[in-house]
Amino acid sequence: SDPNFNYMKNINQIIQVELVMDFGINSISYLFIPIEGNNKVIFYHQGHDGHFIKGKKTIEFFLNEGYTVQAFSMPLLGLNNQPIVESQFGTIILKSHDHLKYLSSDDLNPLKFFFEPLLASTNFLKENYDFEQYTIIGISGGAWTAMYYSSIDDRINQTYAVAGPYPLFLRSNYEQLGDYEAESVDLINLVNELEAYVISSYGTDRKFVQIFNKFDSCCWDGEYSKIYEKTIHEKIDNLGSGNYELFIDKTHNEHIISDYGLEIISSSLKT
Repeated sequence: SDPNFNYMKNINQIIQVELVMDFGINSISYLFIPIEGNNKVIFYHQGHDGHFIKGKKTIEFFLNEGYTVQAFSMPLLGLNNQPIVESQFGTIILKSHDHLKYLSSDDLNPLKFFFEPLLASTNFLKENYDFEQYTIIGISGGAWTAMYYSSIDDRINQTYAVAGPYPLFLRSNYEQLGDYEAESVDLINLVNELEAYVISSYGTDRKFVQIFNKFDSCCWDGEYSKIYEKTIHEKIDNLGSGNYELFIDKTHNEHIISDYGLEIISSSLKT
């Protein structure tokens, strides 16, 4: 029972899920089971704004459409802990993503803290339920997580990345490089953002959709994404399988998933 969500009409049950990872870093998510479901699941991933409660409008919208929704916050944010840990640099309190780099070693890449919760939940749901479709929706830093996770795990059928971030070659000119994870040289050397867009789009019945807010008051505003849109389409066409779409939301000036954005996602999920 959580008063922040109990008012929603189509909730049968809320299951709190906790995954404890290396250094005691945890991930606490909520799995919302609808009363009337459509046998499809959506992972909703909040960004650096914090608690996934910030996305309750999105969560409620898709619950009302019959989707099972599991809501996540990024590491160290929302309901997740900020543990005191021993690192090679001494005792530190993990308060921001930039602190995670101090945990890096030959045996551990801290980027795992962003993706392991999604992997564990995908495995759990695959083993215990019979959902016919898996979708991930992320906003801001959650869009980064969604994009990279679906490029890792092709069990994700549809991915919706809303409000950023731009690829590094645009961010460097834009003077908004991002947090620790978005600047990871190891990751970008392995798979850069444009390659991740293609991989997330690729495959039978797979789709990757980006929505940018043209007048975003926070970041990733404008229409710079059109610089690479044609290239991504060409790569997908050459591969012969998959789907990529780009939308520019001009209906507001906030760093959100707007009503227009929700309708884009809802319509796309049905096609």
